[in-house]
Amino acid sequence: MGFRLLIALTFAAAVMTAADAPPSVATKHSFADDQVFVEYCISCGYANNFHEVRKYLETNYPHLIGRVTGGNAAPPAWKAVVATISGYLQMAGFVFLLAGEHIISALNLSMDNPIFAKIRENKFAAFTVLLLLSSVSSSMSATGAFEVYFNSYANNYREVSRYLEANYPHLIGRISGANALPPAWKQQLASFLGYVQMAGFALLLAGEHILGALGLPLDMPLFVQMRENKFAAFAGIMILGSISQSMLATGAFEVYFNDDLIYSKIRMNRWPTMSELLELFQAAGLRRP
Repeated sequence: MGFRLLIALTFAAAVMTAADAPPSVATKHSFADDQVFVEYCISCGYANNFHEVRKYLETNYPHLIGRVTGGNAAPPAWKAVVATISGYLQMAGFVFLLAGEHIISALNLSMDNPIFAKIRENKFAAFTVLLLLSSVSSSMSATGAFEVYFNSYANNYREVSRYLEANYPHLIGRISGANALPPAWKQQLASFLGYVQMAGFALLLAGEHILGALGLPLDMPLFVQMRENKFAAFAGIMILGSISQSMLATGAFEVYFNDDLIYSKIRMNRWPTMSELLELFQAAGLRRP
């Protein structure tokens, strides 16, 4: 009940804010233009929350029927790749744990394979590691997001594009957008930190086997520290992911008309209003044909 009341109050406040806006903005507001977008984390189990919000809004605000949409807040690409790889490794691990002898025999491999021998001798430990892989996969896919937007610029590019194409038909198919990439050194640093995080997880979960396969000593200072302080090592690896993500964020919403920059969120440090953008487009020479 409290959750629904919070949504209702928030939505009412948003409508009142739109109604109280300056005349140049308020005259452009119409209930027919209202829309709600919810970006939520599927891995966190927030899909039911989204459906509850949508059902409540469409029941109490009939003009929003069909206008409440949502989607998964996807993690960065490298995290999605790690999550996928971890899932496949977990499935392969469980199959190997349950039927390893039959698989090795079918592949004509030696039964005294060091990895299989370790798994067979420490089945409980192997099972625990496989469960940890599931946690790693889930943590890589989870963003913790549940972002509710009402007539805002969360869908900034789509909203501007839809408005311009509706009012200036000659622009249909001529409005394009793209991700504003950070400087090259930030991209490289983000990629490097992503690889370090993946290597860290691998070393934390199967360091002994990896070092053994590479012929490296198990008493390496870094590995010893990680093995003795697993919780701290795990926290440090997760922080690397946050740093990597922050390296890719630019905060950009740069609007160009005929290759001329007419609005820069980076310079202005705020979002533009739709009426402000319209004035800027007209000042730059946009006219109805």
